[in-house]
Amino acid sequence: MDEIAINHTFHSTMRKFDPQYYDIAIVGGGLIGIITALRIADLCEQKDWRMVFIAPKNEQTDNRTTALFMKSIKMIDKLGVWEACHSHSSPLKIIRIIDDRSRLIKTPIIEFNAKEMNQEAFGYNIPNSIFLKALNNQLSLYKKLYKKSFQSIDEPLIGAESTRKSMMLTLKNRNRINARFVIAVDGRRSLLRAVSNIDCHEWQYEQTALTFSFQHELPHNFVSNEFHTKSGPITQVPLPKNHTSHHRSSLVWVTKPDRAYQLKALSHITLSRNLEIALHSILGKVVIEEPIQSYPILGMTVKSFGSNRVALAGEAAHVLPPIGAQGLNLGLRDIDDLTSAIKTTTVGDFLNIKNVIQTYNKARKVDASLTTSCIDILNRSLLNNSLLVQLTRVLTLSLAQESSILRRFLMHYGMGNRC
Repeated sequence: MDEIAINHTFHSTMRKFDPQYYDIAIVGGGLIGIITALRIADLCEQKDWRMVFIAPKNEQTDNRTTALFMKSIKMIDKLGVWEACHSHSSPLKIIRIIDDRSRLIKTPIIEFNAKEMNQEAFGYNIPNSIFLKALNNQLSLYKKLYKKSFQSIDEPLIGAESTRKSMMLTLKNRNRINARFVIAVDGRRSLLRAVSNIDCHEWQYEQTALTFSFQHELPHNFVSNEFHTKSGPITQVPLPKNHTSHHRSSLVWVTKPDRAYQLKALSHITLSRNLEIALHSILGKVVIEEPIQSYPILGMTVKSFGSNRVALAGEAAHVLPPIGAQGLNLGLRDIDDLTSAIKTTTVGDFLNIKNVIQTYNKARKVDASLTTSCIDILNRSLLNNSLLVQLTRVLTLSLAQESSILRRFLMHYGMGNRC
Protein backbone atom coordinates (compact mmCIF):
# COMPACT_ATOMS: atom_id res chain seq x y z
CA MET A 1 0.00 0.00 0.00
CA ASP A 2 1.51 3.40 -1.00
CA GLU A 3 1.93 6.36 1.38
CA ILE A 4 -1.11 8.25 0.05
CA ALA A 5 -3.35 5.24 0.60
CA ILE A 6 -1.93 4.72 4.10
CA ASN A 7 -2.54 8.38 5.02
CA HIS A 8 -6.02 8.25 3.59
CA THR A 9 -6.84 5.16 5.67
CA PHE A 10 -5.39 6.76 8.81
CA HIS A 11 -7.36 9.99 8.45
CA SER A 12 -10.59 8.14 7.61
CA THR A 13 -10.17 6.04 10.77
CA MET A 14 -9.40 9.06 12.96
CA ARG A 15 -12.38 10.96 11.59
CA LYS A 16 -14.62 8.01 12.39
CA PHE A 17 -13.51 7.34 15.97
CA ASP A 18 -12.14 10.65 17.32
CA PRO A 19 -14.79 13.40 17.76
CA GLN A 20 -12.01 16.00 18.19
CA TYR A 21 -10.39 15.16 14.85
CA TYR A 22 -11.20 17.30 11.80
CA ASP A 23 -10.19 17.43 8.17
CA ILE A 24 -10.21 21.24 8.10
CA ALA A 25 -10.09 23.87 10.84
CA ILE A 26 -10.78 27.54 10.14
CA VAL A 27 -9.35 29.89 12.76
CA GLY A 28 -10.43 33.51 12.99
CA GLY A 29 -13.71 35.41 13.07
CA GLY A 30 -14.98 38.67 11.65
CA LEU A 31 -16.20 39.14 8.09
CA ILE A 32 -13.42 37.18 6.39
CA GLY A 33 -13.56 34.33 8.91
CA ILE A 34 -17.29 33.70 8.60
CA ILE A 35 -17.21 33.96 4.80
CA THR A 36 -14.37 31.41 4.74
CA ALA A 37 -16.33 29.08 7.01
CA LEU A 38 -19.40 29.27 4.76
CA ARG A 39 -17.37 28.63 1.59
CA ILE A 40 -15.51 25.66 3.05
CA ALA A 41 -18.63 24.22 4.73
CA ASP A 42 -20.25 23.60 1.34
CA LEU A 43 -17.12 21.82 0.14
CA CYS A 44 -16.81 19.68 3.29
CA GLU A 45 -20.42 18.56 3.00
CA GLN A 46 -19.81 17.47 -0.60
CA LYS A 47 -16.61 15.56 0.31
CA ASP A 48 -17.91 14.10 3.59
CA TRP A 49 -15.16 15.93 5.49
CA ARG A 50 -15.47 17.26 9.03
CA MET A 51 -14.63 20.90 9.65
CA VAL A 52 -14.49 23.15 12.71
CA PHE A 53 -14.77 26.93 12.82
CA ILE A 54 -12.82 28.39 15.76
CA ALA A 55 -13.71 32.00 16.51
CA PRO A 56 -14.43 33.70 19.85
CA LYS A 57 -17.64 35.70 20.10
CA ASN A 58 -17.15 39.38 19.45
CA GLU A 59 -19.60 41.47 21.46
CA GLN A 60 -18.26 44.81 20.18
CA THR A 61 -20.38 46.76 17.71
CA ASP A 62 -18.60 47.49 14.44
CA ASN A 63 -19.81 50.82 13.06
CA ARG A 64 -17.50 50.81 10.06
CA THR A 65 -18.54 49.98 6.52
CA THR A 66 -17.08 47.72 3.85
CA ALA A 67 -16.99 48.49 0.13
CA LEU A 68 -17.25 45.30 -1.92
CA PHE A 69 -16.70 45.13 -5.66
CA MET A 70 -19.08 43.12 -7.84
CA LYS A 71 -16.89 40.01 -7.88
CA SER A 72 -17.10 39.91 -4.08
CA ILE A 73 -20.84 40.67 -4.16
CA LYS A 74 -21.36 37.64 -6.39
CA MET A 75 -19.47 35.50 -3.88
CA ILE A 76 -21.61 36.51 -0.89
CA ASP A 77 -24.73 36.21 -3.03
CA LYS A 78 -23.90 32.55 -3.70
CA LEU A 79 -23.58 32.09 0.05
CA GLY A 80 -27.12 33.44 0.55
CA VAL A 81 -25.99 36.61 2.35
CA TRP A 82 -26.43 39.43 -0.16
CA GLU A 83 -30.24 39.60 -0.09
CA ALA A 84 -30.20 40.61 3.60
CA CYS A 85 -27.58 43.31 2.90
CA HIS A 86 -28.79 44.77 -0.39
CA SER A 87 -31.43 47.22 0.86
CA HIS A 88 -29.02 48.57 3.51
CA SER A 89 -26.20 49.16 1.03
CA SER A 90 -25.38 51.89 -1.44
CA PRO A 91 -24.07 51.35 -4.98
CA LEU A 92 -20.73 52.87 -5.97
CA LYS A 93 -21.24 54.23 -9.47
CA ILE A 94 -18.39 56.73 -9.72
CA ILE A 95 -15.02 56.89 -7.93
CA ARG A 96 -13.43 60.32 -8.05
CA ILE A 97 -9.81 61.08 -7.07
CA ILE A 98 -9.10 64.69 -6.15
CA ASP A 99 -5.56 66.03 -5.67
CA ASP A 100 -5.70 68.17 -2.54
CA ARG A 101 -2.01 68.29 -1.61
CA SER A 102 -1.50 72.08 -1.92
CA ARG A 103 1.60 71.54 -4.01
CA LEU A 104 2.97 73.25 -7.09
CA ILE A 105 2.33 70.29 -9.38
CA LYS A 106 -1.18 68.84 -9.12
CA THR A 107 -3.09 66.23 -11.06
CA PRO A 108 -6.48 66.94 -12.60
CA ILE A 109 -9.56 65.37 -11.03
CA ILE A 110 -9.75 61.74 -12.16
CA GLU A 111 -13.14 60.08 -12.50
CA PHE A 112 -13.73 56.35 -12.84
CA ASN A 113 -17.28 55.61 -14.02
CA ALA A 114 -18.77 52.11 -13.86
CA LYS A 115 -20.60 52.80 -17.12
CA GLU A 116 -17.23 52.65 -18.90
CA MET A 117 -17.16 49.00 -17.78
CA ASN A 118 -20.75 48.51 -18.99
CA GLN A 119 -21.86 48.08 -15.37
CA GLU A 120 -24.36 49.91 -13.22
CA ALA A 121 -21.93 50.05 -10.29
CA PHE A 122 -18.42 49.05 -9.26
CA GLY A 123 -19.86 47.50 -6.13
CA TYR A 124 -21.69 48.38 -2.92
CA ASN A 125 -20.86 49.95 0.43
CA ILE A 126 -22.26 47.81 3.27
CA PRO A 127 -22.50 48.71 6.98
CA ASN A 128 -20.45 46.10 8.87
CA SER A 129 -23.16 45.66 11.51
CA ILE A 130 -25.66 44.63 8.82
CA PHE A 131 -23.08 42.49 7.03
CA LEU A 132 -22.05 40.63 10.21
CA LYS A 133 -25.67 40.02 11.21
CA ALA A 134 -26.44 38.50 7.79
CA LEU A 135 -23.31 36.35 7.92
CA ASN A 136 -24.04 35.12 11.45
CA ASN A 137 -27.62 34.25 10.49
CA GLN A 138 -26.35 32.21 7.56
CA LEU A 139 -23.74 30.58 9.80
CA SER A 140 -26.50 29.46 12.18
CA LEU A 141 -28.42 28.01 9.23
CA TYR A 142 -25.36 26.10 8.01
CA LYS A 143 -24.85 24.60 11.48
CA LYS A 144 -28.36 23.17 11.32
CA LEU A 145 -28.06 21.98 7.72
CA TYR A 146 -24.60 20.46 8.06
CA LYS A 147 -24.76 18.94 11.56
CA LYS A 148 -22.57 16.01 10.59
CA SER A 149 -19.76 17.97 8.93
CA PHE A 150 -19.78 21.40 10.60
CA GLN A 151 -18.90 22.38 14.16
CA SER A 152 -18.30 25.81 15.62
CA ILE A 153 -16.26 26.60 18.76
CA ASP A 154 -16.49 30.00 20.49
CA GLU A 155 -13.07 29.84 22.12
CA PRO A 156 -9.86 31.75 21.33
CA LEU A 157 -6.88 29.80 20.03
CA ILE A 158 -3.87 30.09 22.35
CA GLY A 159 -1.47 27.56 20.86
CA ALA A 160 -0.74 25.28 17.90
CA GLU A 161 1.74 22.52 17.23
CA SER A 162 2.41 20.54 14.07
CA THR A 163 2.54 16.77 14.48
CA ARG A 164 3.32 14.12 11.90
CA LYS A 165 -0.31 13.57 10.93
CA SER A 166 -2.11 16.77 11.96
CA MET A 167 -1.99 20.22 13.51
CA MET A 168 -2.82 20.16 17.23
CA LEU A 169 -4.74 23.27 18.27
CA THR A 170 -5.01 24.37 21.91
CA LEU A 171 -7.98 26.49 22.97
CA LYS A 172 -8.23 28.94 25.87
CA ASN A 173 -10.27 26.43 27.87
CA ARG A 174 -7.30 24.03 27.46
CA ASN A 175 -9.22 21.68 25.20
CA ARG A 176 -7.21 20.34 22.27
CA ILE A 177 -8.36 19.39 18.82
CA ASN A 178 -6.54 18.02 15.80
CA ALA A 179 -6.97 19.03 12.18
CA ARG A 180 -5.31 17.81 9.01
CA PHE A 181 -5.42 21.25 7.41
CA VAL A 182 -5.81 24.70 8.99
CA ILE A 183 -6.96 27.89 7.28
CA ALA A 184 -5.67 30.90 9.21
CA VAL A 185 -7.83 34.00 8.96
CA ASP A 186 -6.74 35.19 12.39
CA GLY A 187 -5.66 38.68 11.39
CA ARG A 188 -2.50 40.74 11.12
CA ARG A 189 -1.10 39.34 14.41
CA SER A 190 -1.72 35.76 13.28
CA LEU A 191 -0.65 33.16 15.83
CA LEU A 192 -0.78 30.43 13.21
CA ARG A 193 1.52 32.39 10.88
CA ALA A 194 4.06 32.70 13.69
CA VAL A 195 3.79 29.04 14.73
CA SER A 196 4.24 27.96 11.10
CA ASN A 197 7.42 30.07 10.81
CA ILE A 198 6.11 31.89 7.74
CA ASP A 199 8.24 34.99 7.26
CA CYS A 200 6.48 38.31 6.91
CA HIS A 201 7.65 41.84 6.17
CA GLU A 202 5.87 44.53 8.20
CA TRP A 203 6.10 48.29 8.11
CA GLN A 204 4.26 51.19 9.67
CA TYR A 205 3.31 54.48 8.07
CA GLU A 206 3.29 57.70 10.07
CA GLN A 207 -0.47 57.74 9.66
CA THR A 208 -3.63 57.03 11.64
CA ALA A 209 -7.11 56.48 10.23
CA LEU A 210 -10.31 57.88 11.71
CA THR A 211 -13.49 56.12 10.64
CA PHE A 212 -17.10 57.19 11.14
CA SER A 213 -20.33 57.87 9.27
CA PHE A 214 -21.90 61.26 8.75
CA GLN A 215 -25.01 62.97 7.46
CA HIS A 216 -24.81 65.63 4.78
CA GLU A 217 -26.98 68.31 3.22
CA LEU A 218 -26.50 67.47 -0.48
CA PRO A 219 -26.98 64.07 -2.21
CA HIS A 220 -23.86 62.02 -2.94
CA ASN A 221 -25.34 60.68 -6.21
CA PHE A 222 -23.58 57.35 -5.53
CA VAL A 223 -20.16 59.01 -5.99
CA SER A 224 -17.19 58.15 -3.78
CA ASN A 225 -14.74 61.03 -3.44
CA GLU A 226 -11.13 60.33 -2.47
CA PHE A 227 -9.21 63.49 -1.53
CA HIS A 228 -5.47 62.91 -1.69
CA THR A 229 -3.84 65.19 0.87
CA LYS A 230 -0.18 65.47 1.85
CA SER A 231 -0.96 63.47 5.03
CA GLY A 232 -3.00 60.74 3.38
CA PRO A 233 -6.35 60.11 1.68
CA ILE A 234 -9.73 61.31 2.95
CA THR A 235 -12.28 58.93 1.46
CA GLN A 236 -16.04 59.49 1.45
CA VAL A 237 -18.15 56.49 0.44
CA PRO A 238 -21.95 56.63 -0.17
CA LEU A 239 -24.46 55.08 2.22
CA PRO A 240 -28.26 54.85 1.91
CA LYS A 241 -30.43 57.49 3.57
CA ASN A 242 -31.34 56.86 7.20
CA HIS A 243 -34.86 56.57 8.65
CA THR A 244 -35.17 60.38 8.79
CA SER A 245 -34.24 60.60 5.08
CA HIS A 246 -30.91 62.32 5.68
CA HIS A 247 -28.21 61.80 3.07
CA ARG A 248 -25.38 59.73 4.57
CA SER A 249 -21.84 58.57 3.79
CA SER A 250 -19.05 56.75 5.57
CA LEU A 251 -15.60 58.25 5.91
CA VAL A 252 -12.00 57.10 6.31
CA TRP A 253 -9.80 60.07 7.23
CA VAL A 254 -6.09 59.19 7.09
CA THR A 255 -3.74 61.75 8.57
CA LYS A 256 -0.70 62.11 10.82
CA PRO A 257 -1.11 60.50 14.28
CA ASP A 258 -0.95 63.83 16.17
CA ARG A 259 -3.54 65.37 13.87
CA ALA A 260 -5.81 62.33 14.24
CA TYR A 261 -5.59 62.61 18.02
CA GLN A 262 -6.50 66.31 17.84
CA LEU A 263 -9.45 65.68 15.52
CA LYS A 264 -10.82 62.88 17.67
CA ALA A 265 -10.69 65.13 20.75
CA LEU A 266 -12.80 67.87 19.11
CA SER A 267 -16.46 68.40 19.86
CA HIS A 268 -18.80 66.91 17.29
CA ILE A 269 -19.81 70.36 16.08
CA THR A 270 -16.19 71.43 15.55
CA LEU A 271 -15.22 68.12 13.95
CA SER A 272 -18.21 68.38 11.60
CA ARG A 273 -17.02 71.82 10.53
CA ASN A 274 -13.48 70.51 10.00
CA LEU A 275 -14.85 67.69 7.87
CA GLU A 276 -16.92 70.05 5.74
CA ILE A 277 -13.78 72.12 5.08
CA ALA A 278 -11.75 68.98 4.26
CA LEU A 279 -14.43 67.94 1.76
CA HIS A 280 -14.54 71.46 0.28
CA SER A 281 -18.28 71.59 1.05
CA ILE A 282 -19.08 69.34 -1.93
CA LEU A 283 -21.78 67.68 0.19
CA GLY A 284 -22.89 70.88 1.94
CA LYS A 285 -23.16 71.01 5.70
CA VAL A 286 -22.26 67.76 7.50
CA VAL A 287 -23.05 66.22 10.89
CA ILE A 288 -20.89 63.37 12.11
CA GLU A 289 -22.36 60.29 13.79
CA GLU A 290 -20.93 58.42 16.75
CA PRO A 291 -18.79 56.51 17.39
CA ILE A 292 -15.46 57.63 15.94
CA GLN A 293 -12.94 54.82 15.65
CA SER A 294 -9.22 55.03 14.95
CA TYR A 295 -6.39 52.68 14.06
CA PRO A 296 -2.76 52.95 12.91
CA ILE A 297 -1.95 52.45 9.22
CA LEU A 298 0.27 49.42 8.63
CA GLY A 299 1.54 47.34 5.76
CA MET A 300 2.47 43.67 5.67
CA THR A 301 3.31 40.96 3.15
CA VAL A 302 4.24 37.30 3.58
CA LYS A 303 6.93 35.23 1.93
CA SER A 304 4.51 32.34 1.41
CA PHE A 305 0.75 31.89 1.66
CA GLY A 306 1.15 28.55 3.41
CA SER A 307 3.47 26.07 5.00
CA ASN A 308 3.19 22.53 6.31
CA ARG A 309 -0.53 22.25 7.23
CA VAL A 310 -1.45 25.93 7.38
CA ALA A 311 -2.74 28.29 4.68
CA LEU A 312 -3.00 32.05 5.30
CA ALA A 313 -5.75 34.34 4.03
CA GLY A 314 -7.00 37.88 4.62
CA GLU A 315 -4.97 40.06 6.96
CA ALA A 316 -3.00 37.03 8.14
CA ALA A 317 -1.41 37.22 4.66
CA HIS A 318 -1.46 40.93 3.75
CA VAL A 319 -2.26 44.33 5.25
CA LEU A 320 -2.86 47.46 3.15
CA PRO A 321 -3.57 51.16 3.70
CA PRO A 322 -7.28 51.99 3.13
CA ILE A 323 -6.95 53.15 -0.48
CA GLY A 324 -9.10 51.91 -3.35
CA ALA A 325 -11.21 49.56 -1.19
CA GLN A 326 -8.76 46.72 -1.71
CA GLY A 327 -8.52 45.19 1.78
CA LEU A 328 -11.44 42.75 2.17
CA ASN A 329 -11.82 42.34 -1.60
CA LEU A 330 -8.23 41.07 -1.74
CA GLY A 331 -8.97 38.69 1.14
CA LEU A 332 -12.02 37.30 -0.62
CA ARG A 333 -9.88 36.60 -3.68
CA ASP A 334 -7.65 34.59 -1.33
CA ILE A 335 -10.62 32.46 -0.30
CA ASP A 336 -11.75 32.05 -3.89
CA ASP A 337 -8.31 30.76 -4.95
CA LEU A 338 -7.93 28.58 -1.85
CA THR A 339 -11.30 26.91 -2.45
CA SER A 340 -10.34 26.36 -6.08
CA ALA A 341 -6.97 24.88 -5.02
CA ILE A 342 -8.69 22.41 -2.69
CA LYS A 343 -11.14 21.36 -5.40
CA THR A 344 -8.58 20.93 -8.19
CA THR A 345 -6.02 18.98 -6.13
CA THR A 346 -8.46 16.65 -4.37
CA VAL A 347 -8.86 13.15 -5.75
CA GLY A 348 -12.07 11.60 -4.50
CA ASP A 349 -12.20 12.55 -0.82
CA PHE A 350 -8.42 12.62 -0.29
CA LEU A 351 -7.14 16.05 0.73
CA ASN A 352 -3.59 16.43 -0.61
CA ILE A 353 -2.42 19.29 1.61
CA LYS A 354 1.01 19.73 0.03
CA ASN A 355 -0.51 20.16 -3.43
CA VAL A 356 -3.22 22.47 -2.07
CA ILE A 357 -0.67 24.84 -0.53
CA GLN A 358 1.58 24.81 -3.60
CA THR A 359 -1.34 25.53 -5.93
CA TYR A 360 -2.76 28.21 -3.63
CA ASN A 361 0.57 29.97 -3.14
CA LYS A 362 1.17 30.08 -6.89
CA ALA A 363 -2.31 31.49 -7.50
CA ARG A 364 -2.08 34.25 -4.90
CA LYS A 365 1.52 35.44 -5.00
CA VAL A 366 1.37 37.78 -8.00
CA ASP A 367 -2.05 39.30 -7.29
CA ALA A 368 -1.36 40.00 -3.61
CA SER A 369 2.18 41.30 -4.17
CA LEU A 370 1.18 43.57 -7.06
CA THR A 371 -1.89 44.96 -5.26
CA THR A 372 0.05 45.60 -2.05
CA SER A 373 2.91 47.26 -3.95
CA CYS A 374 0.60 49.53 -5.97
CA ILE A 375 -1.28 50.71 -2.87
CA ASP A 376 1.98 51.20 -0.98
CA ILE A 377 3.51 53.29 -3.79
CA LEU A 378 0.35 55.37 -4.17
CA ASN A 379 0.20 56.07 -0.43
CA ARG A 380 3.91 56.89 -0.15
CA SER A 381 3.68 59.23 -3.13
CA LEU A 382 1.33 61.41 -1.06
CA LEU A 383 3.85 61.65 1.77
CA ASN A 384 6.99 62.11 -0.33
CA ASN A 385 8.10 65.69 -1.03
CA SER A 386 10.54 64.74 -3.80
CA LEU A 387 9.88 66.72 -6.98
CA LEU A 388 10.66 63.65 -9.10
CA VAL A 389 8.16 61.52 -7.19
CA GLN A 390 5.49 64.21 -7.48
CA LEU A 391 6.13 64.65 -11.20
CA THR A 392 5.91 60.89 -11.80
CA ARG A 393 2.66 60.73 -9.86
CA VAL A 394 1.14 63.63 -11.78
CA LEU A 395 2.16 62.21 -15.17
CA THR A 396 0.81 58.73 -14.36
CA LEU A 397 -2.56 59.89 -13.03
CA SER A 398 -2.94 62.51 -15.77
CA LEU A 399 -2.39 59.79 -18.35
CA ALA A 400 -5.11 57.72 -16.67
CA GLN A 401 -7.49 60.66 -16.93
CA GLU A 402 -6.74 61.22 -20.62
CA SER A 403 -6.52 57.60 -21.78
CA SER A 404 -9.77 55.62 -21.71
CA ILE A 405 -7.79 52.43 -22.40
CA LEU A 406 -5.56 52.90 -19.34
CA ARG A 407 -8.52 54.01 -17.25
CA ARG A 408 -10.52 50.89 -18.13
CA PHE A 409 -7.49 48.71 -17.39
CA LEU A 410 -7.11 50.30 -13.94
CA MET A 411 -10.83 49.85 -13.23
CA HIS A 412 -10.73 46.25 -14.45
CA TYR A 413 -7.71 45.48 -12.28
CA GLY A 414 -8.94 47.40 -9.24
CA MET A 415 -12.17 45.41 -9.22
CA GLY A 416 -10.24 42.17 -8.92
CA ASN A 417 -10.54 40.96 -12.52
CA ARG A 418 -7.14 39.41 -13.14
CA CYS A 419 -7.65 37.62 -16.44
